[in-house]
Amino acid sequence: MSLENLESKQITTITGDVHCRHCKKVYQVSYHVRERFFEVENVFVTPKKGLRERAHPVWTNPKPVRCELCGRDKAAKPVIADRKSQINWLFLLLGKTLGYCTLEHLRNFCKHSKSPRTGAKDRVLYFTYMGLCKILEPNRELFNRDSSCL
Repeated sequence: MSLENLESKQITTITGDVHCRHCKKVYQVSYHVRERFFEVENVFVTPKKGLRERAHPVWTNPKPVRCELCGRDKAAKPVIADRKSQINWLFLLLGKTLGYCTLEHLRNFCKHSKSPRTGAKDRVLYFTYMGLCKILEPNRELFNRDSSCL
């Protein structure tokens, strides 16, 4: 579903669950879709050739965020569903936390989005980010895989 489709249905925020490793509580976090998408998009705006089909370091090592309940820094991580079909991909994309997914999760997404799914985790993670961005902005040339960046 593209950004335009989401906005036409008045979906402007995406909510997902986050788990604190200290207080052990799960709570919800919401992201404004358009704002957070542009933050992700800005990583691709920098010379795509420099990424060489590898995930940006910010994506490969996402930092846990501050827990809104107990206030501890670097404590909360997104909850990733056990069943692959129930993973909240858009929430993970907007939170720039796809790096918490296992290689198996990422390969499964790439399989269903017809993206390359072989190679190291940073490569598969790159194609997951690229595939999700292409779903949100299908006509944007920036998210097309081209031979000039290989």
